[in-house]
Amino acid sequence: MKLSKYYLEKFFDNQKFLISIIIIISLIVRIPVIHFYGDNRLDHEWLVIVNNLINHNEFAFRNFENFYVPNLYMPPLYAWFIYIFKLLNLNDADSLTLILFVQAVLASISMVAFYFICKRFFTNNLSLILTALFCFWPSYLYACGQISSITLYIFLIILFLYFILNVSSRPNYKYSVYLGIVSGLSILLRGEFILIFIFSLIYLFIFYKNVNFKKIILALLVTCLVLSPYLYRNVTELSTFSITKSIGFNLWKGNNPYSNVEGDLKNRLVDEHGPRSFDEKMENKINDIQIDKYYDISLDNFFLQETLKNIQNEPERYVKLYIKKFISFLFIDLNSSFKNYYHPLHVIPLIIISVTSLISAILLIKDSKTLNLISILYLFYIFIFSFFFILPRYNLIILPMQILLTGKLINKLYNKFI
Repeated sequence: MKLSKYYLEKFFDNQKFLISIIIIISLIVRIPVIHFYGDNRLDHEWLVIVNNLINHNEFAFRNFENFYVPNLYMPPLYAWFIYIFKLLNLNDADSLTLILFVQAVLASISMVAFYFICKRFFTNNLSLILTALFCFWPSYLYACGQISSITLYIFLIILFLYFILNVSSRPNYKYSVYLGIVSGLSILLRGEFILIFIFSLIYLFIFYKNVNFKKIILALLVTCLVLSPYLYRNVTELSTFSITKSIGFNLWKGNNPYSNVEGDLKNRLVDEHGPRSFDEKMENKINDIQIDKYYDISLDNFFLQETLKNIQNEPERYVKLYIKKFISFLFIDLNSSFKNYYHPLHVIPLIIISVTSLISAILLIKDSKTLNLISILYLFYIFIFSFFFILPRYNLIILPMQILLTGKLINKLYNKFI
């Protein structure tokens, strides 16, 4: 017994070996998933944007008779990510395989960062168990084989959590720099992350003595530096200080007379000419929008106005819909239309982690100020996304936080009863 404990301690003490094992196991389980279930082609918005970049040197999603509207509809980072691999002049199949493999590598690096986050709160053994749970999570395994920004976003979220925890506990200013870099990239990937970033900085400044004004300003400056090339393009070319202009459409998709938890099912796919409405009256209004370089801005403003009208006309309906979306994101969607959503490998782990993390967030968070930040971010994500619409892959965004909170519950129960 003592010999086993000795070798176990040696295993955890050898950081390089431990990191290598985590990465290797993560890759071993992901590569077969990519091979058997991975996407075999680009499609939808990524196909349109990347083709326009390659064939026309235009960063555009929409075009009208060879007039390419400067893109503000889609956040730019994942399109750039795909485009980099296309520049290698590989054939389509090899290029796609390389993209998915790199996503698997990023997911594996995420495991290492997640393990070290867990170690801040738990024992070596529990940290490894939680990391394994994250590594083998069925929907996360499947996501690595999809041409979707979700794997890259989870990678950045975990790095964000890792650096923000270090900013809150260490005097070194380098972590503010790292936090700014990751935050800037995250905003370029998903526009709503700016709310997460600003909220987190405010929370750190108020509740953590180690976080002084210099750390906050440094993180903000580095974030702005990362965003500056794309912001410069948008300000000079389109006269807008924005990364994306799609909040109006996304709000409308989740808040129109036909929408449910998942948004407007009849309008899920968006073609290269932009989102299509349900009725002829709305189609005519869209067709009347002037086609110029500001088209994305004008179209999004139109959808925002339509959304506000919908909510003003039927406030009770949309309050109820918001609550339904919130509960669906917090637990599961009872009326999902997505294929295999109710597969036991997806829905059973989802229900368990949803219940355990919520219990931990409500009952046990007072035991740890730092985990209190994790809990608030977890709920804040649900609060934000419920204004729009809830897709199954969004559960992966809060999964790292749910596992951390569940780990706290396991640790509490273990110490109490064993």
